[in-house]
Amino acid sequence: MSANEAPDAQMFLSRLRDHYVDQFLLFVAERRRASAAGGPEVKIEVKAANNLFRGLYCADFVQNDGEPQIVEFEPERILSFNPITASLGNAEIRFEQLRWDDVLIDHDAPADMRQALASWFEKWFDPDDRRYLAGADLGNIIHSLSIEPRQLGIDFGSAAPEAMWELLNLVERAGATELRVTTSRVEADAPKPA
Repeated sequence: MSANEAPDAQMFLSRLRDHYVDQFLLFVAERRRASAAGGPEVKIEVKAANNLFRGLYCADFVQNDGEPQIVEFEPERILSFNPITASLGNAEIRFEQLRWDDVLIDHDAPADMRQALASWFEKWFDPDDRRYLAGADLGNIIHSLSIEPRQLGIDFGSAAPEAMWELLNLVERAGATELRVTTSRVEADAPKPA
C-alpha cells in the first residue's frame, strides 16, 4: 500500500470492522438475555466441510436451553461505499461491496494457498485458544476460512483489521498481482460498481 493510501485504507477497514462488531456485541447481549445458557464464538469441527480450512468453523452463538442450538448473527446495517482501488506491494487491490462476516478475496496467485495460510489461520482462528482472555466479550478471531482455486472466503468474525491486512499481504507475497475484495451477498441498496 502506498504511503498516501495506507492511513485511509486502514481507517476504512477499522470502521467497517467496528460497524460489524458493534452490532455483533448487541446480538450477543440479546442472545445471553434470551438463553438459559450459551456463549459466543464457539469453535466446531465440521466433518463434511468441503473447502473449509481444516474443517473448522466458529459459530456466532450457541445457546443451550436443554439442547445446543447454533444461532447465526445477521447484521441489520451494512456499510456501503464506492469501489476503492489501491496498491499493495506488487499487487493492485480493489475493495468492492464488503461485509466483515462474508469476505471474498479473488486473486491471481499461482501458488496453492493452503500451506501459505496455515500460520495465519493458527493465529487468527486460534484453534487451541492460545489467545483466549477470560472475561473478554469476544475472542478477536476469524470464524471461518474457505479456500477455492484463486478465491478465499473469510468470515472475519471479531478479528482485528490486522487479520485482513496480514492475509492480503500473504496473498500478494504468494505472487498475486490482482486482488479483488468483495462479498458473496449482494445488498439491495449497494452502489453499482463504476
